[in-house]
Amino acid sequence: MAINKNKWLTALVLLLVLGNLASLAYLWMGKGRQGPPPQPARADAFIIRELQLDAAQQQQYRRLVEEHRRRTQDIRANIRAAKDDFFGLLKDTATTDSARTTAAARISRFTEELDLVTFQHFQQLRAICTPQQQQHFDEIIRQVVGMMGGGPQGPPQGRPEGPPQGPPQQPPPGE
Repeated sequence: MAINKNKWLTALVLLLVLGNLASLAYLWMGKGRQGPPPQPARADAFIIRELQLDAAQQQQYRRLVEEHRRRTQDIRANIRAAKDDFFGLLKDTATTDSARTTAAARISRFTEELDLVTFQHFQQLRAICTPQQQQHFDEIIRQVVGMMGGGPQGPPQGRPEGPPQGPPQQPPPGE
């Protein structure tokens, strides 16, 4: 009976080894690959496709994109430097609240500047659109900003826009 068990165990181990070898060969031969991972959607390509910009509009838009990139490059560098300075304050155990607030406010000023430049960029883009394209632009702008890493792509499905919904406010006692 022990010999019979050993035969079954040997056959099972051999079967598992062959299965593993076949899986490895499948992967090594490239049959298991699905290709490179998908690249995140680029906002500019998405805008051109979604708004169906014609050739002249695409040329204008590309100029706007280049101008936006040029203007935001320095601002982004300033934000990185300001954040480095801010978190550098962690090294000093005697950092005052005033120093932290000043450093955080510096980051905020650069971030505000970036947001204003980006807002202006989208105003200029909207201005080159036809009225029908402007209507569609208004529908997709949140998605575009989300693709750019500038925020959410809109409220979660089923949740209305607006402030977070919490428990209802209770009136103070005595009212």
